[in-house]
Amino acid sequence: MPLRRIMILRYIVSLILLVFVTGCSNIYSRLTYDFEELSSSRNIFYENGAEDLVKYVDDNLADLVSELEAQQYLEFKAPEKLKVFLFNDKERYSSYSFASVRTRGSATTNDIYISPIIRERIGTFRSILKHELSHIHIRQYIGTWSYIKDIPGWFLEGLAVEVSGGAGAENVSVDMLTSAAQRSHR
Repeated sequence: MPLRRIMILRYIVSLILLVFVTGCSNIYSRLTYDFEELSSSRNIFYENGAEDLVKYVDDNLADLVSELEAQQYLEFKAPEKLKVFLFNDKERYSSYSFASVRTRGSATTNDIYISPIIRERIGTFRSILKHELSHIHIRQYIGTWSYIKDIPGWFLEGLAVEVSGGAGAENVSVDMLTSAAQRSHR
């Protein structure tokens, strides 16, 4: 078998294994995690013990969506699909969202995940929520594949940091930003 075919076959097998392993753990966690749904909202879900965080989302989400739409010059493509999940355990947050246990929040195409470590810096809750909304806003328009493949991470994070008033980059220096932009291949 030619070397090129072997390399392609290895790549395909590795990709299938990666999807299978991460997909199975994700399915398991999503089937076993029990969230309460805020009765007044169809898009806020929380674990037992995270009730204190619900009010922050409920009080701010609609205003943040409007603010972000104005800042990014487009309405959300599917605002009815937005969901916010609030966790009481950082390990469960990490397992469910595939984000680091050190992050305060993360997002997918329509979902925002808020870690319980946000409590350590509760004053940043509103801005972190807006930061994650920025990621969703872009993903809803261009799709996850293009979001990952076509747009440099420094731009996506820079936009989210800018519209949120600095959230997520409180400890990032100008030198660190410059270096990241220079290393970017896209």
